[in-house]
Amino acid sequence: MDVIIRNGLVVTLDDTLGVVPQADVAIRGGAIAEIGPQLRARAAEEVDATDCIVMPGLVDAHRHLFSPLLRGCAVNASYEEYFQEVVLGYGASYTPDDTRAAMTLGTLESIDAGTTTIHAWEHNLLTPDHADASVQAFLESGVRGRFSYGPPNEPPTVDLDDLLRVRDRYFSSRAGEHCVDESGRVHLGLATRGVEFGRPDIWTRELAWGRQHGFPLTAHVMEHAISELHQHDALGPDLLAIHAFRATPAELERLLASGTPVCAAPPAMARAGIGRSPVKEMLELGVPLSLSVDSTAGCDTADMFAVMRIAVLIERAVHASVLAYRPEDALRHATIGGAQALGIGAQTGTLTPGKRADVIVVRADGLNFVPLNAPEAQIVLCGQPRNVDAVFIDGVCRKRAGELVGRDVTAALTAAREAVDAVRSRVACA
Repeated sequence: MDVIIRNGLVVTLDDTLGVVPQADVAIRGGAIAEIGPQLRARAAEEVDATDCIVMPGLVDAHRHLFSPLLRGCAVNASYEEYFQEVVLGYGASYTPDDTRAAMTLGTLESIDAGTTTIHAWEHNLLTPDHADASVQAFLESGVRGRFSYGPPNEPPTVDLDDLLRVRDRYFSSRAGEHCVDESGRVHLGLATRGVEFGRPDIWTRELAWGRQHGFPLTAHVMEHAISELHQHDALGPDLLAIHAFRATPAELERLLASGTPVCAAPPAMARAGIGRSPVKEMLELGVPLSLSVDSTAGCDTADMFAVMRIAVLIERAVHASVLAYRPEDALRHATIGGAQALGIGAQTGTLTPGKRADVIVVRADGLNFVPLNAPEAQIVLCGQPRNVDAVFIDGVCRKRAGELVGRDVTAALTAAREAVDAVRSRVACA
């Protein structure tokens, strides 16, 4: 074996394996080879997971990775002010180097916090050079996920010709139905403007073009958008609907009937003061559901533990019921639910022999965790990035003993600070 993680409490999220106390997880060739107590196999490296939870890496199913440079810029802004000041103001002044600095910072922060899969929904691709910088930084990060090529700020259309260029340059391999990079970790998608941010002649053309070329699709779906998508026969399992904000019961039924998965971002929506996605209602109905940070300019952190926790608390407060949203359900939505929403549930999202080794080791012996009475619930209600001791993505160690491995964090922080200063200067001079 390449790696054996020894003597941990293994929360597999696998429906058959469940929670395995005091077990080992063996990794070979980038995949999970075996799970069980006291494995006799030898390994090149052994990780002591005593007093730790071993679990699948977290999945952030919708993230604008250009945004970390703008953290804290919109703490008291409305949703409309966020777009006007942050996206159309600061974001529109990015250079390709700024984009690279932001993507690097965002992916490092995520890995440090135990996220192994990210759906990069990139809508600040101002030029082909920005697109190259964005893709390159994402691929170099080592994360698994999807890179969804989106529109620039203005005009509101995706550069479909450049999307094909990016496909041919970076995603020329195939894995199942997906066009992937040479590592097989990252696949390419199309991020459309959606109903709210584009005329029907724009978004219907983008969706049709994406389906014609076999790209997985995603769109922000706000008030009344589901009905309009339904009228144009645009819903389906290949379309990841973001937010499903203020969806009516009839619209939720349409999502279910069409097999359209939904990604909710409760902290970001609450922070903007615009309400909630109907998480409880979708859960009870059986709509495929996942969770996300959304934007670190709109959520301030890439901490998926906080996303899960806040999502649970919002639903319980709104419905005045502790049964409205269980932490165990939130954990599934932030792991296997996210993987399934991205079409990679056969690769990741659970600790299952044969799946790729996206594994995190969470220390449960700290002041914020002890005593460990309800592991799955406490991951959600107690977990913090500082508890993440080790991260493996595709079997490669990305964090060990609480420190990121193989990346120059100091250089990334310096580049981010310099990029912010430059962006601020350009906006001030505009």
